[in-house]
Amino acid sequence: MGPVTALDEVLGTLELPGRKDEAWKYTRPAQLLDQSFTPAETTRAEPEDLERFDPDARLVWVDGALDRPASRWPSGLVVEDLRPEEPSAVGFDALNRLYARDAIRLVFRGSVPPLSLVHVSTGGGHLAAVRREIVIEDGARADVREHYVRRGEGAGLVTAFTDVQVGAGGGFTHVRVLDEQGDARHFGAVRATVADGGRFDCTVASLAARVARVELQVTLASAASTTLSGLSLIRDAHVDHHVTIDHASPRATSRQRFRALLDGQARSVFTGRVIVRPGAAGTDAAQVHRALVLSDEGVVNARPQLEIHADDVKCAHGAAIGSLDEEALFYLRQRGLDPLAARALLTEAFAAEIVADVPEDLRERVVGSIRRWLEHA
Repeated sequence: MGPVTALDEVLGTLELPGRKDEAWKYTRPAQLLDQSFTPAETTRAEPEDLERFDPDARLVWVDGALDRPASRWPSGLVVEDLRPEEPSAVGFDALNRLYARDAIRLVFRGSVPPLSLVHVSTGGGHLAAVRREIVIEDGARADVREHYVRRGEGAGLVTAFTDVQVGAGGGFTHVRVLDEQGDARHFGAVRATVADGGRFDCTVASLAARVARVELQVTLASAASTTLSGLSLIRDAHVDHHVTIDHASPRATSRQRFRALLDGQARSVFTGRVIVRPGAAGTDAAQVHRALVLSDEGVVNARPQLEIHADDVKCAHGAAIGSLDEEALFYLRQRGLDPLAARALLTEAFAAEIVADVPEDLRERVVGSIRRWLEHA
């Protein structure tokens, strides 16, 4: 790659979503690209960046560059270089491919311990581009936890793309925790294809960011299954989850469960689309989105969508938006809880279903983030 071109000049050559793009109706690209960002010089992870994560099975990136000395390569995992070249890519995909460094392919062939992928961004007007492919071979199992954390001051932009291939009878559990405090902007995409009888489960926890958009796209083969869940904590910020599940073959099963907590001038956007292709008989699909608004300024845009082109299917969707139950608050107050404790108890209960989808060793961290968030509610 030659000298880095100024980002604003690069953007002039990319096909970004426009105002008529329905998928971007409530989140404009300008919200993520509202200033000029530049790739950072290669830096190293600091000890405090890593103290929360497994010291024995982790790969570490700092501003998109792989920090090999800080990484610990687990046995049984095949790691290959990845050339992110696709001339037809557009928008944030093309932007990511242009600036991605140390893109890799991870191949799981047997028993591999849970693996942490840790991404540290430093702010300071820096752009970080992260890209990888994950391959789960036939019958293999994998458990991967992606963590996005931040140190330093100032605005920062992260673009992160993960392509997943789950082989026949294979299984992949993927947890994605976005915990970039401060003036962070984040665009992430996970695109998965699941072969016959395979399973893909993904939980997204958006705990902090000024503006974040996460796209999840899953294509299911015969008798494959997926459960996608998400939890957003939004205060004076904007978080958008855009989900598409494609039932391309018969007898596949999918579940979507997303919840958002809003406070202050917050905005939550959720689009959940289920496509049932012709011939995909026996499809079983359900999606639910719920939002709890704790302020008068919060805005929720929820768009559950079903597109069915087959008979003999079972599909359902729903969305609910509301505030804390005043009767329940009164009941708890009558039993001795102060107002803050009563609000916290009800709010944690609202998030409990999604927290239960997080692996047990990560739940304490997620619950701690919810409680810290509630302290300012």
